Amino acid sequence: MKVSWDWLKQYVDLPSSHEDVADRLTMVGLNHESTEIVDGDPCIDFEVTSNRSDCLGHIGIAREIAAVFEVELRVPEPKLAESTTPTSGEVGVQIEPHAACSHYTARVIRGVKVGPSPAWLVRRLQTIGLKSINNVVDVTNYVMMECGQPLHAFDRRAIQGREIIVRSANAEESFEGIDHQTYKLSPGMCVIADEGRVIGLAGIMGSVNSEIVADTTEVVIEAAAFDHAAVRQASRAIKLRTDASHRFEKALDPAGVAWASDRCCELLLQVAGGELLSGRVEQGAPLPTADAIELRMPQFERLIGISIETSRAIDILRSLGCEVTEESAGAVLKVQPPSWRRDLTREVDLLEELARIHGYDRIPEKGKIGMSVVVRPPRQVALERVRKTLACYGLDESFTSSLVPAVWEDWSGIEADQAPLRVQQGMEGVLDRGMQAAGAVDQLRRSLLPSLVEARRINEFRGSRDAELFEMAKVYWPVANSLPREPFTLAWVMGNEFPRAKGIWESICAELSLVTEVESAAPRHPAFHSAHQATFAVQGQAVGTIGVISDRLMQAFHLREPVVLAEFDLDQVLALARLERTFNQLSPYPSVARDFNFVLGEAVRWSDLQQCVQRTRPECIESIDYRETFRAPDKDGADQKRVLLSVTLRAPDRTLDGDEVEQICQAIVTSVGSRVGGRLLA
Repeated sequence: MKVSWDWLKQYVDLPSSHEDVADRLTMVGLNHESTEIVDGDPCIDFEVTSNRSDCLGHIGIAREIAAVFEVELRVPEPKLAESTTPTSGEVGVQIEPHAACSHYTARVIRGVKVGPSPAWLVRRLQTIGLKSINNVVDVTNYVMMECGQPLHAFDRRAIQGREIIVRSANAEESFEGIDHQTYKLSPGMCVIADEGRVIGLAGIMGSVNSEIVADTTEVVIEAAAFDHAAVRQASRAIKLRTDASHRFEKALDPAGVAWASDRCCELLLQVAGGELLSGRVEQGAPLPTADAIELRMPQFERLIGISIETSRAIDILRSLGCEVTEESAGAVLKVQPPSWRRDLTREVDLLEELARIHGYDRIPEKGKIGMSVVVRPPRQVALERVRKTLACYGLDESFTSSLVPAVWEDWSGIEADQAPLRVQQGMEGVLDRGMQAAGAVDQLRRSLLPSLVEARRINEFRGSRDAELFEMAKVYWPVANSLPREPFTLAWVMGNEFPRAKGIWESICAELSLVTEVESAAPRHPAFHSAHQATFAVQGQAVGTIGVISDRLMQAFHLREPVVLAEFDLDQVLALARLERTFNQLSPYPSVARDFNFVLGEAVRWSDLQQCVQRTRPECIESIDYRETFRAPDKDGADQKRVLLSVTLRAPDRTLDGDEVEQICQAIVTSVGSRVGGRLLA
């Protein structure tokens, strides 16, 4: 934010040195970028963080100076000479449903004489790097740089009909901006229109078809509050960034719309003449009011480390525009933040304001601040272990939208008794190139898999073909005559390595002290290949599935290569988790390893074989390790396989002798033969 030193003098008594102001404001959070002398007027550039939209105008910077240097702030109060003709008879305003505009106002000035701006106005704009256009446009820019609220002036003759319509852009609609560039709009972008065409892109730029020209005599002044997220999205989509969009992308002061409109009309009457019609035409929701915040003064010393007098704290807060009421003999303050400080919502925000204005340099380097140990909830500990395990395997955490197109779930084959939940106003934009057919994004997801597959596809399209992603988030399942079920879910997408995916799940279970097994009776999941999937259970409860993506889903999302998907119900998993770390004392006695090569039926699973071996002598079997699988149908017969495994034996209280080792090995062979029909290969 560039400010003019001479301009700031209008609002506050400045010290003699602009260097001192720059240094002091840097210490309170407005970092000094540079200072340039323009025709004898210092132009100071401050870095304004995204939460301090109130400092995107000279008055906001002046308010900070007034608070830091403890001087009076002078904010101009617009004085308007209105005619008896009402504005409502000349122009109307209509805000259509779903338009990204909470408040819109319009005023009309007749008999304007467009021409060059006076020297003082040109000089102030040039100091901060703005080019003078004409007196009408210059005044709108001046007021924007004065208070931070953007405005726009329309030529009344160019507005078809008497009504200004704030609406969403239509499909394939376009408009030519005042920069004489044509921009293609898309549904969801907020536009200003008349009865036949677009005359401005809300919060970004006006159209050339309604700009102020030399023979303009009637001017409509727009001042509005547009949705900051919608302005940011539209600005990025059409690759157009302006001083107005830079401000509207932040949360501006909703109460500043009326002041900016009146201030603009006051200056226009001074520099361009004309007749101001009485009143303003406005539409929109009532202005929001912030809740009062309770500030406990002892908290300042506890959190900041130094004490501050209550009277000093009250002076600081009032200098920032807050309304303060003392309660409990000064120990508690009731603070009402001003409308322009939308970042002040909690007690700790007020404590930060007191600390920065009182002076961070007053906090001693070796001050003592009381600290207390916070015990993390078990659920948080468990989630951190899951997240860490996935990260250790090289997966990156992803955050995707809860809203998805309905066709995604059709592709995934998700079935349910109840129709999915939908929102009234979805996201209309195209998610990414190649997904134009996805349709409206208005359905609450019932699975994380489609979103992660889409993220994988986008990475493939952009050249990152090995992106491995995971997400932990809620999905939404409707329930008849009740609130929806919102299970917390874990899902991931990775390269086509099923054994590695299974290993990841087993590592997660190990971190949570759980034993997992394959659920043989589980139904087939339509998102996975029918022959390459497995459902896993914990303590008899099916909790999730791992498998290779189905051909249908792979083709629908235009993936170039198969991937492995996994999805688990984390609520079920965490309910069974045991977070206490346990250990068994290591045996000091030597171990003995034996290899076994069993011939088994093709249907026998590794987990069944492993259990057969483990149950033989659990106190002496230290580990069971899989080696390899080999098939020789000409020797062993059809539907047979050879499984090689290694068993490590170790007793906790003695050295195993040869006879005991042989007895255990024979017991293993007998157990495998009787339980799963396996025979030891001679």
